Amino acid sequence: MKVSVIVPMWNVAPYIEGCLASIAAQTHRDLECICVDDGSPDNAGDLADAFAQKDKRFRVIRQQNMGLSGARNTGLEHACGEVVSFVDADDYIHPHTLETVLAVMKKENVDVIGFGFQKTSARYTADLPKLPNSPTHIFQNPLSAFMTRRDVPTSSCVRLYRRTFIQDMRFVVGLCFEDVVWTTEVMSKLNKYVFVDSPFYYYYTNPNSLMQSCWTNEKTDSYLTVINLVYDYLAQHRPKDLKIAQKCILNSRVKMIFNRIKKMPKAQQPALWAHAIPLIRELYANGRISYSGLKLKHKLTLLNVLK
Repeated sequence: MKVSVIVPMWNVAPYIEGCLASIAAQTHRDLECICVDDGSPDNAGDLADAFAQKDKRFRVIRQQNMGLSGARNTGLEHACGEVVSFVDADDYIHPHTLETVLAVMKKENVDVIGFGFQKTSARYTADLPKLPNSPTHIFQNPLSAFMTRRDVPTSSCVRLYRRTFIQDMRFVVGLCFEDVVWTTEVMSKLNKYVFVDSPFYYYYTNPNSLMQSCWTNEKTDSYLTVINLVYDYLAQHRPKDLKIAQKCILNSRVKMIFNRIKKMPKAQQPALWAHAIPLIRELYANGRISYSGLKLKHKLTLLNVLK
């Protein structure tokens, strides 16, 4: 099966060559790599161009900045493979990722298959250690597994997708934490989900990345938008799962807002709370969030917010 690997690029020049080298090194050779230069201010696109000149399986698409979601959507529109994968440009994958995971995908005849990841502060190197044999886990209720299990993570990058299965799905443009909405929809439509329990994906802990940078009101807005989008989607398509979704997905986004604001310098916190509190109160009044599933410290914070 041909695999389309989609790599969005924005301000990733120090990392992009390692990322692309890890894709080129795949023991499964039948692939295309679509590098989407999302209006990057650095020379990441030029570096990807140079890589594509050496390996015709790689191509570069340039566009005005649309954010991570917009870049992934562009990649999906140009993908030709039977299977689609996403790799963020500051991360990389083990050389046996596609070969191993595709074999299980074929054996189990599933539309989406997941695999493990590991955090690293090391750059890509061609002599990555061999991974142990990969045990597999099968989940007959994928949405429930996503909501309740830590081995079914949110990230869209730790899965392979049959292109026909996701051909009508797109990421929400202009939204941080877009993977929560995407993965909720994916898991809600699956009849069976298989997870290959080996850390094939290397998540580089880049302090300058979107997820590692400081908290802002815009990120609070994005998380609250995620809550509304997931709630509305499940209310329409999976209403019986709303209660457990509220406990495990929606309330946990509020918890994360609390944690992120509290980690910011004390001088910045009042403005962040002033922005977040009325919005959280509105969500609670509309029944979108509750105390369910929160630890005591987060229940107390929510109690204070709702006063």
